[in-house]
Amino acid sequence: MAKDAKKEKEDKIAKLTNFHTWYQSRTTREQKVAKTFFDAIINDENIEPESAKPLLEMLKTNIEYQAFQDLVEEIGEKGISVETLIKLFNDWRIIEAREHLILSDGRFEIIEQLDDLVERGALEVQHIQPIFEEHGWIVNPSWNEVTGQNRYSKLLREQFEESSKLTEKDRRIDILGYEVGGTLHVVEIKRPDKTLSWADLDQIERYVRWVRKNVVGTGKDSPRYATGLLIVGRLSRDSTIQDKQTALAGQDIRVETFRDLLHTSEKVYGLVDERLQKIAPEYSRKKRKERKRSK
Repeated sequence: MAKDAKKEKEDKIAKLTNFHTWYQSRTTREQKVAKTFFDAIINDENIEPESAKPLLEMLKTNIEYQAFQDLVEEIGEKGISVETLIKLFNDWRIIEAREHLILSDGRFEIIEQLDDLVERGALEVQHIQPIFEEHGWIVNPSWNEVTGQNRYSKLLREQFEESSKLTEKDRRIDILGYEVGGTLHVVEIKRPDKTLSWADLDQIERYVRWVRKNVVGTGKDSPRYATGLLIVGRLSRDSTIQDKQTALAGQDIRVETFRDLLHTSEKVYGLVDERLQKIAPEYSRKKRKERKRSK
């Protein structure tokens, strides 16, 4: 490829993908890998600028994975081609699934730990609290990135100190503020042996109303919206409490039990293993357990 044509192709791809701006935000190691990948695309005359965009999007999405970095370096050594790219996509589907399974394995351990603590009831409060502080995905499995947790949780705890007159069973384990995508989620965690009461619903409603009035705003760093979630051991059979629970749900203030959260997490992360079993059965959780037992 002529030097001028190569420069023109490079400029066009960089403009189409905003590559250089993204490149500057990466670590030295990631920049090296990204340049290897980018240069390989530029040097291949069979890859048109428009075709490069999905390839570079894959690079941006997966650059932090060590396995992906190793794969790119291997391609850089061998030289890139259409055939090599097809192999990259096929190999990476397996690698990506394996990476997700590793994450899934770790999360299943947390789920099992929480399940055990819930079974024991309120005696393990000091252990339940840090699980929710450190693992926001338990509240919502789609939350891969939670920000502002320390800041908003501290604000809520200071603003809403519990009365010393409350019985031990009625006390909360914690109140947390998870910020996800511009929304602040106010999460109050009651003890696993707690049955939902009218007072509990009033309380979470008061928290959310205060946040919507005093925290939600239009500033650059302000959350744009607020929701509420109350986590309890059991739901009430009282129809008036059920009616209030339904009414609050219409205001994005919901109630879930510990069992609800555990069931959802188990279902979501079970799907990861199903996906890997279809792509590469030899790496599934079932096969890995069989190999471990055979040793």
